[in-house]
Amino acid sequence: MRILFATDGSTPAREGELLAQKMFAPESEIHVFTVAPELRYDWLGPVGYPELAHLDAPALSGDQVAAETADRLGQVGFEVSSSASHGHPGTEILRVVGKEDIDLVVLGASHRTWLGNLLMGSVSTYVLHHASCSVLVTHRSPTGSGKVLVGADGSDSAGSAIRMVSELLDPKRCSVKIATVVAQPWASSSAVYPHPPLIAPTFDYPSIEKERIEQGWLIAKRAAEPLLAADFDVGEVVLVGSPENQLLKEADSLSADLVVVGSRGHGPIRRTFLGSVSDQLVRHAPATLVGRIRREAGDR
Repeated sequence: MRILFATDGSTPAREGELLAQKMFAPESEIHVFTVAPELRYDWLGPVGYPELAHLDAPALSGDQVAAETADRLGQVGFEVSSSASHGHPGTEILRVVGKEDIDLVVLGASHRTWLGNLLMGSVSTYVLHHASCSVLVTHRSPTGSGKVLVGADGSDSAGSAIRMVSELLDPKRCSVKIATVVAQPWASSSAVYPHPPLIAPTFDYPSIEKERIEQGWLIAKRAAEPLLAADFDVGEVVLVGSPENQLLKEADSLSADLVVVGSRGHGPIRRTFLGSVSDQLVRHAPATLVGRIRREAGDR
């Protein structure tokens, strides 16, 4: 597996580095990449340079940050290379993804970095919405629990995310819990009938919920199969309610270091937008891997 680790030397990037050290399979191939944005003078503003008082890491050169990060990852056994570039960070990251046939991009979500980027506001979002491969965004340091929560809904993108987990993570240091979330039957019926009709239909809510939960268990058990085959310790759970809320609650209860979901985008336009579930998890979970079905070169 080819991993692009995009770093700017900030605290969130270092936390992504710690996650890789604690959870990634030792045979992972990691290319460390740093992008220094071109500084432009804003003739309408006072100064077109980053505000050094807000930086959370020393103002090192991009080459130095990449080399030092690669050295630390290499010391724990990964096969590592590094490079640096100048330009728009999101565009440069996507350029390397296409050129090097990257399977996964890892980057931290930072709001104040020595490169002067609002990563979650611009670069992280840009990469998440436009990358042809899976993306992992980190916010906080892993606790060391090695626990992973995987959201499974039976979709192709969720299946791609699960395959990514089986190849990326180390089963000796990680355990996985598969979670399938089913909607409450009264919530879906209210969506169909937003206003009470003249003759209100009757729904057997308990039976509908029971049937959905049974279907959820089938999806969860099926999703667990490739992970069990890869020697992971796997558990399953079926939750009822809003997917993003239930997954976040379960991740918090589990003290999960990583949440994994699929991206539900399809087609040349819709695939550039994250689904509401993955978007909420990326913003609120400690670290989130959004699995995406890899597009062929001719489909980019």
